[in-house]
Amino acid sequence: MFIKRFKGVSVIRRKLVVLGTTLLLIGNAGAAVAANEFGPHFSPDGRYLIFYSDKDGDDEIYLMELATSVVQQLTDNEVGDSDGVFSPDGRRIAWSSGDSSNSMIFTMNMDGTNQKRVSVDGGRHIRPTWWPDGRRLFYHSSEEGSWRLRSISVDGSGLREHGDEPGDYLVVTFQPGAESIIYVHAKPGEAHDQPIKTYTLHLADMSVAPFTRGRAGDSNHEYSPDEKRIVFNSIRDLNWEIYVMDSDGRNQQRLTMDQTSDLTFAIETIDGQPTWAPDGSMVAFTSGRDGDFDIYLANPDSGWVLNLTGLWD
Repeated sequence: MFIKRFKGVSVIRRKLVVLGTTLLLIGNAGAAVAANEFGPHFSPDGRYLIFYSDKDGDDEIYLMELATSVVQQLTDNEVGDSDGVFSPDGRRIAWSSGDSSNSMIFTMNMDGTNQKRVSVDGGRHIRPTWWPDGRRLFYHSSEEGSWRLRSISVDGSGLREHGDEPGDYLVVTFQPGAESIIYVHAKPGEAHDQPIKTYTLHLADMSVAPFTRGRAGDSNHEYSPDEKRIVFNSIRDLNWEIYVMDSDGRNQQRLTMDQTSDLTFAIETIDGQPTWAPDGSMVAFTSGRDGDFDIYLANPDSGWVLNLTGLWD
């Protein structure tokens, strides 16, 4: 079925909180805005894109077939559903479901059936990331005012906590070979909208080292499928924008250009959540450049940009 984008319909405007460029939606303010779409993620075969949207008043997970633009709604819950990601084999989707005080990690089939809860401890659990073998999930957990990094088997067993430094652990991606992960860490008292640092956690011995292929203020790193490039977003030019660089940190180039030169974090100032298409030909990302948040596609070589969800009539 086709999902039509509402125009001029009053829906809830949510306050934006930037967690290392993870966009979280909380609160109410009653302004009239169009629907907002966030969190793009490609299926491993490149045929589908999942995202979440508040078009029906609360966040739900949607699946778009890219060849036809046909969109299917996968969740329909009274609480918000967000952060959908495909499993490495493309058969399952993990996502976060709940509200600003309590949420859990779930999995489902790619058609929305067989929904199962994975995380069981209390608090708020967001941003699931699949272990490359598909057997475990990383996620962010907030129970006592700080964000911790945890992993759990997809059957709900084997809960582990990663990282023992105080502060907030944010935005996880695997490095090639699945031997380490990249994450952003904000020390106690560090604001998340400032140039906080990125680190590498080696999973074999849990040792930590600075991630040297960028600079402070970079986050949401993701290697291209051929492992030759990295896409990320940064505030280095005084605005959240998407960048690409070679995997050794060279040839850093700005991909998006919003021309906004302040850190107000208003809707029109943010490009974030970049992710590669499986063939490396495109990058999907979230942007508020047209007044509400939509999912965009960009070619990392030519720089062309297409508003994907804003084309719904």
